[in-house]
Amino acid sequence: MPKKTFYLSEDDLAIYEKAKGIAGDSVSSVIMQGLKDYVVKWEMSEFDYNTVQLFEGSEVHPDDVRQGQYFKFVGKLLAEDYREELGVLTINYQLYATRKGKYLLYTALDDEQKGVKTYSKVIKDDVAGLRELNLPPELLAKADKNMPDLFVEVLDI
Repeated sequence: MPKKTFYLSEDDLAIYEKAKGIAGDSVSSVIMQGLKDYVVKWEMSEFDYNTVQLFEGSEVHPDDVRQGQYFKFVGKLLAEDYREELGVLTINYQLYATRKGKYLLYTALDDEQKGVKTYSKVIKDDVAGLRELNLPPELLAKADKNMPDLFVEVLDI
């Protein structure tokens, strides 16, 4: 296993000792978690990512009683589109790029006739996966504006 030597200032030594007391022999895992957190924060600021919290499940009107759970991820909103179908169904699409290079489609389907709003997510590894979803062309056009290379095929030739 490779080894690295870290030099600490006198001021940082107290923090190191406190972490060592809490973590015991696994101080390296604490240091690595700190480095991972640092990289995530840097990537968030560098690429305009945010921590996004959304709900997946259903909401019953008029009481707004929710059944489901919240989830969080680090991502960037690429596009949003709104559709109304048959006068009673409203669909709101939100397309996100995640920090790990995947795509998350978040959909809110509001059935006014039944009084139920359903929230769902679909995660795709690549743009080809997004195309399989038959999304509104306007949503994909907005995403392409916000991330110009989104639909560019990279050839390894």
